[in-house]
Amino acid sequence: MVFLYELSSCFDMLLQYVYEKLPLGIGIEKIKWSPEFKKALKDKSEEVYKIIEEASQEWWFNDLRVNRDYIAHHGRPNIGFEFNKSEVKFPFFGHPGIPKRPIHERREMFEHCDLWGRNISDLFKRVKTVLS
Repeated sequence: MVFLYELSSCFDMLLQYVYEKLPLGIGIEKIKWSPEFKKALKDKSEEVYKIIEEASQEWWFNDLRVNRDYIAHHGRPNIGFEFNKSEVKFPFFGHPGIPKRPIHERREMFEHCDLWGRNISDLFKRVKTVLS
């Protein structure tokens, strides 16, 4: 799903932003959350490094990457709907592997889109504040 790719790529765009703001002394092709990039960033701004490193270890960040990778390797998900005779109650992702999971987990995955977006945005704002 394009939305998950876009959210996940926000982290890569954050690294590009950091690269533009700080002279890290590495080539543009090295812009990724790799040991080389981490070392260069830590040497230039331990504060920015710490903010990004802590976020990259959070459950929501891992959850976003895992879901993005799942969709990348298994195709795009369908959106399903929980409903009764009178109303649509809740939309959810419905792709192979997820329908076997309890309905509350499918809900959580869909609701996490908002959480992932807010957390990526907050991460960018925190880094931008330090670099401004």
